[in-house]
Amino acid sequence: MRILHITSSFYPYLGGMELAVEHICHNQSKMGHEVLVLTSNHYCEDQLFKKTENYNGYKIRRVKSKLFLKGYGYAPDFKKELLKTLKEFSPDIVHVHCYRRYITDKAAKILEKKNVKTIFTAHGGWIEDTIIKRIYSRLRSKQIRKFDYFHILTPQEKQFLINKGISKNIFQIPLGISVSSDKQEAEKILKRLKKENKTIKRPILIFVGRIHHTKRLKVVLEALINLNAFLIASTTPTDSEYELEIQELLKEKNMQSKLLILPPMEQKRLFNFFEFSDLFVMPSRYESFCLSCLEAAALGMPVVSSDTGIAPQIVVNGENGYLLDCDADGKDWELSLKKALENLKTLKENANKKAKKIKKEYSWGNTATKLVEVYNLMRKEQERQSK
Repeated sequence: MRILHITSSFYPYLGGMELAVEHICHNQSKMGHEVLVLTSNHYCEDQLFKKTENYNGYKIRRVKSKLFLKGYGYAPDFKKELLKTLKEFSPDIVHVHCYRRYITDKAAKILEKKNVKTIFTAHGGWIEDTIIKRIYSRLRSKQIRKFDYFHILTPQEKQFLINKGISKNIFQIPLGISVSSDKQEAEKILKRLKKENKTIKRPILIFVGRIHHTKRLKVVLEALINLNAFLIASTTPTDSEYELEIQELLKEKNMQSKLLILPPMEQKRLFNFFEFSDLFVMPSRYESFCLSCLEAAALGMPVVSSDTGIAPQIVVNGENGYLLDCDADGKDWELSLKKALENLKTLKENANKKAKKIKKEYSWGNTATKLVEVYNLMRKEQERQSK
């Protein structure tokens, strides 16, 4: 099968959506399918631009993103490149990723007029928490109705589609994981970090995600004001105003010694950070899935998380972590983190027991296989319609 994946941003950017699409492409190519990714250099504008590339068993074609536009992006050459790709590659299925992006909207408009079945995965972006997002919702959100099928990651996403007037051809397939850590390497990393930063001490919490108001890193820092714990954040700043709020809080409360911010890292290295950390924290207002949360749980980490994404399906309150309301404030987080730290030994024991089951249930091979099953249904429907 010839599978075309379209996404506004991709490897080497290390966001959750980008990593998920990469794993899906790699595993589908391992299954013997011919896979091509059409993308842009969105989020990677400062890196060497490669128009074509072979990577991990599949091919990548890129166009240049000219404007950021609050993440929406603008790639003027995309239409030309998509039409060229449809003609040369002649895909059996087109899988489009990411809601509220220029490339997604343009692809929806073009593909509607082509004789090829399409499937769309939003990977989040449903929350309309800014004026720009609300304006987009009124003017452009109907574009996704042009797709034929819809892939959701968790049950909560279905209601968002229904709110957009979509109620048919919806398939729920979770993302997968492929995790392993090196205990000796993890100890070396921690030893080196402690040498560079004398304030690092246990218990160590870890956060993975953007510095953005929707990710709500600030509430965890507010919770740590009265708690004896250290936070490592593997993140990239994408909201300068929110980053300033965090810096002001740290200065006001004299908390600079409780936080270490590190840039995004490859998964193999990140998993070693999980190995030596005590708690994974995820305070987001909304997550379509949260891959890092699942990866942490699969490595036997207790998780304290907002009640969103994959967390409600893998975290049992008081057993292997705690769940909080998505709008919980710093005081709520302080109480939950305090309970977690007081019961850390029991939480870790239970989390380790659950890890084996999580690894077995959530794999990239399963995700890729189930998506291909949906693709085959789509092709059969197209064959029936063409008779």
